[in-house]
Amino acid sequence: MAAAEPSCFQTLPAHIVSDILDYCAQTSDNNATTRRCRSSVASYCNSCRLWRQVGVKKSLKSQMLVVRHDHRTGKTLVDDSSAPYGKETAESAHMLAKTLHVRFESAASIFDGGFARALSKNNKSSSGRDGNKDGCCCCWDSSCYDNARRLLVEIAGSDAEVASDRPGVDSMAADACRVLRRLAPRATAVSVSVSVSVSRDMGRASLDAHVHESSIGKLISGLVAGMSTADVVCDSSQQHIAPAIEFTGGLVHLNMQLPVPAELLGQIVRRNKETLQSLHLQNLHPELAKTLVSDKHGRPLVYPQLRRLRFSQHAIFGSVALPQMVSDHGAPFPRLESLTIDSSYMFASDLVFRQTFASLRQLSLPLTPGVLKMASQSAAFDKARKTGTRISELRLETSVFDDAMTASYTIQATQLTLDLLSASAKTIRTLRLSNVFDKPLLLQAMRRPGGTTASAFTNLTNLGCMSLSLTMQDLVHVLSSIPRLTHLECSLVTDSPDLPDDAENTESLATYYSTTIFPLNKWFRSWHVVGYGNARIADMALAVLLVALACPRLCAVRHSPLFQQELDSLMHALVLGDRAAEGLLGRYRDRLCHLIKVEQGC
Repeated sequence: MAAAEPSCFQTLPAHIVSDILDYCAQTSDNNATTRRCRSSVASYCNSCRLWRQVGVKKSLKSQMLVVRHDHRTGKTLVDDSSAPYGKETAESAHMLAKTLHVRFESAASIFDGGFARALSKNNKSSSGRDGNKDGCCCCWDSSCYDNARRLLVEIAGSDAEVASDRPGVDSMAADACRVLRRLAPRATAVSVSVSVSVSRDMGRASLDAHVHESSIGKLISGLVAGMSTADVVCDSSQQHIAPAIEFTGGLVHLNMQLPVPAELLGQIVRRNKETLQSLHLQNLHPELAKTLVSDKHGRPLVYPQLRRLRFSQHAIFGSVALPQMVSDHGAPFPRLESLTIDSSYMFASDLVFRQTFASLRQLSLPLTPGVLKMASQSAAFDKARKTGTRISELRLETSVFDDAMTASYTIQATQLTLDLLSASAKTIRTLRLSNVFDKPLLLQAMRRPGGTTASAFTNLTNLGCMSLSLTMQDLVHVLSSIPRLTHLECSLVTDSPDLPDDAENTESLATYYSTTIFPLNKWFRSWHVVGYGNARIADMALAVLLVALACPRLCAVRHSPLFQQELDSLMHALVLGDRAAEGLLGRYRDRLCHLIKVEQGC
């Protein structure tokens, strides 16, 4: 009997199988838990050896252990994400995993010692080994994930689940820390997220809750010790965790969101200032900003290795006057390459920008009235305007909360934007503008009096300006003025004379776009466009096709998810539908079918 021919799916290239499994995992993950998602992918891996090899290698790069506490029996159960792949795969998971994610669904698993006991070297029960029907498992080796370089720890639940009179919580937390470090002995990065709800209003002594939070703080300290990267996020109720955190020096990357006094958090950062290369502080308060750039005597501090700096905050604070640090020699970030400031700028002076423009590559800045005033008086900004910068990505946002939202403010913000663009003309590639800018001033700046492209826009490839409402005439101006533009984000005004309703004028306009101004832009490929005001989707579809006639490489158009399918259908109808037979845009189907993604008939 002749052997059966292998299925075409068994002979696919490995990278194609990898893409298929990525799609399956993404689709399953939309409405499923992580374990269900992995089970879905695991079912495909049972088809043949090729699919199994690719699927297992891909899926097990990140391993997840879910630690559950059974309040009825008091036992701790550990679910392993490699269980759906079978015993053999589970035992080799430690060779494949690059990231280990441990989620504690209850803090009780830490404080009663259950987690440490469940994963101790002597307790080797696991899924499929000792007949455990719950699918729970524990580590079968004292150093289970030898190749994991990143350790993620998530602690959830409620402190009410922990007995208030349980002794030795510190030692239990220390045991849990040792087990976690042993699970990923070669990890160099750790991320810790704590969202334990605090129940101080339920009759429990606040001191007991403080003790548990303090123990978690010591657990975090033990996990971070010796790591080069630390990412610690605690919600606002964990006020007593941070005082117990004692980071040693030597951190290279630090991301902190802790509800703690500014001085305490400042101490943690300053302790690592000699080695830090990236720093992200969330919920930044003005007092913390002071502690970062000066010591208690007002003397400026220097972060010699810092390359990436990000300040985030939820509230809007005013600028902080720092008279003791306005001296010309204060420059805390001399080697900064990326600066991101969310919400408000914390300082009244240009302290953060001193000696940074020479190395800065990416800048994200809110253009509040205070920033505009600072920039106009800043020696650093003045020097940048004269000598130039090497910024390649610029993200600017105007204020929408200030009473100073006037025409003069908008013009000042736009002018500062143009100054930074001109200073970065040789290197700028990406410009993102949020909220209100002066559209006439921007459009005018794109062209020199002679009609040639302004040097500030010559090398720009990515422009995001959703807040600017462009007419079709404005759009033609932008695309012709920025010759190397490949991606554009904007809103489009469709109720203008540029988009006629009748077929005769539409045909004449199509001729204008396809012949007279063709090629409008040779490199324009991707367009994210939304309608301004009450724009009709039919007008949007016509506008997109007209632009595609003038820009031969436009191949991707994205609209809002709610109307994307309708937009695609209308473009299809304009090119290949019944109206195409009447001569609307049918004769251009050879130039447009690649945009509407139609295989048949093109």
